[in-house]
Amino acid sequence: MKKTFLVMIFVLLLLPLTITVKGIESSFKLDKYDEIYDVNDFESNIIGAPTVWVKFHNFEQISSFNDNERPVGLILEINNDLTVKGSDKNYLFGEIIDLIYKKIIPVFQINDDVVDELNVILKKYEFKDYFILDTKIENLQKIKSDNPYARTVYQVDIKKNQSQDLQFLKELLATYNQSNAQVLFVSGNRLTKQSVEYLQKRGVMVFTNSSDDDVSLYQTLVTGVNGILVFGNHINLYNIYKSLPINTIIRKNFVIAHRGYFGRAPENTIEAGQAAIDLGADIIELDIRFTRDLEIVVIHDDNTERISDRNVAVKSMWSVLKTVELRNSLDKQIFIPLFSDYLDYFKDKEVVLFVELKEQSESLARAAMKMIEEHEMTSNVMIISFNKNDLLAAKDELPTVGIGYLLGGSSANNTNALINEVIDYTVVHNTKYNPSYTAVDKDGIKALNARGISVWPWTINGTAIYNEQLRGSFGTTTDSTNIAANIPVTVKTTFEKNSKRLNYSSEIFDGKNELVDSKVIYQIINDDKGILKYDDIETFRIDGKGKAYLLGSYEYEFTNGVKINVLTDVFEVDNSNNIVLIASIGVGILIISVGLLVIIIKKNKKGEIKWKKYL
Repeated sequence: MKKTFLVMIFVLLLLPLTITVKGIESSFKLDKYDEIYDVNDFESNIIGAPTVWVKFHNFEQISSFNDNERPVGLILEINNDLTVKGSDKNYLFGEIIDLIYKKIIPVFQINDDVVDELNVILKKYEFKDYFILDTKIENLQKIKSDNPYARTVYQVDIKKNQSQDLQFLKELLATYNQSNAQVLFVSGNRLTKQSVEYLQKRGVMVFTNSSDDDVSLYQTLVTGVNGILVFGNHINLYNIYKSLPINTIIRKNFVIAHRGYFGRAPENTIEAGQAAIDLGADIIELDIRFTRDLEIVVIHDDNTERISDRNVAVKSMWSVLKTVELRNSLDKQIFIPLFSDYLDYFKDKEVVLFVELKEQSESLARAAMKMIEEHEMTSNVMIISFNKNDLLAAKDELPTVGIGYLLGGSSANNTNALINEVIDYTVVHNTKYNPSYTAVDKDGIKALNARGISVWPWTINGTAIYNEQLRGSFGTTTDSTNIAANIPVTVKTTFEKNSKRLNYSSEIFDGKNELVDSKVIYQIINDDKGILKYDDIETFRIDGKGKAYLLGSYEYEFTNGVKINVLTDVFEVDNSNNIVLIASIGVGILIISVGLLVIIIKKNKKGEIKWKKYL
């Protein structure tokens, strides 16, 4: 009797869930939704243009999207009864999905009360191409555990100035990695170019929101984010994409020094790593192995024959291996470093380490993660490997560190097949995508970015690295780190108010901090009161009171003929009180100029240049 009573209680508890799910199921037309969406291949002059999301309002909104202007993602706020919240009423779940299926990727915005029911629907109808958005990582993890294809989006609202707080960014990075999210959505539009670059350099796909006015859209765009949720008319953003110069770059393609720069020092040594930094590398890739007595050493091969005059197996005792002198042209003794010494040396340098687990060993993966944590390097390391189990062991040992799946070529014969293949490898196992550069083309990278999957191709050498600037990948692994030495990285702009004129001049410096050139052209992007007029190439005439907004652009040409355009930050010129205030909106720096010289320093895209005049 007692057992029967307990069963009845259990059935009654499940009844609301069953009724809810059954009611939702009646709104679906198809038995499963497992196909990849043919999202809008929107026209854009921006390389790696941010993915465009909007929030669902009603059926009329969806009907108004034509093929060339529809957003890539549609946020669907899920109610407790699994209906979709609209601006005028609630809509049946299945009706919305059928309307956008294979056209606009659904972004399900969830809450605590819908996780279990939504899990049932996603699993039963075999959903594959979608996002889950929430502010709670436990909800994201629960969805992910039941539906491995879920691409989760961790939403966080940051306070003013938090994006400029390094400790806050480190903690945010750790939480993001621990959540296993594909995307970090930072609401409030308070990101700076520097904070976005910090996160992207560590493998984070960064989305944010913006209103639909030109200044807000430009301001958001120049931070370099990977996706923008537009509040209002998203067509305004698409129009900006088409209006900018061809091959416009808004974010850095990170230079990843393959085993350091072994053009100056033996590969995988501290000296090679430092040489790479000196040449402007953003990330150093290195390989680690176990010795016989379980010391972790930095070396690629399983013996020293290729890098030394002695052939010693890495699986020797460390007391033997550490005596092996490496061939070099520096007229000094250089030896194989311990991983711990490598971590110590680069701990306080602004560089990220991509640590490849070179031998298949879950023990090595776990030992390396413990060492990374002990040396307080969790925010400056990503673990990469060709072995899935080693990556999962590393993640299990230290969830706050990101992981990247190294893969060779692809058997996919079209973009959708590639997406399917990559989702199976990376989304299911919560990794970044680190393929051979031959595995994916520009269209493939664009399609993967639209799904919150960052692409890190290897290994691209010589002038071919310039072409990678046009594909939209996150970073490029290369042996040719020396190319970075001549690529401009810093722009210094001087504004001067002289009577009724606003003059500016610019200097561009390379990775060695040497002057490269001095031409940046600023445009007026918004000036409702008409206070600025073009007077000359580097001069504006100030006429009247009000505010105006400027955006700088410069074009350069690589030695192999590839040309790109790079944007500066957005600058606000405020002449409301006859005192010119110039604010660099993109980095949150306020500069006051009353007939004085003002220096603004901004990080910008790298590249060898021959200047061309734009405008």
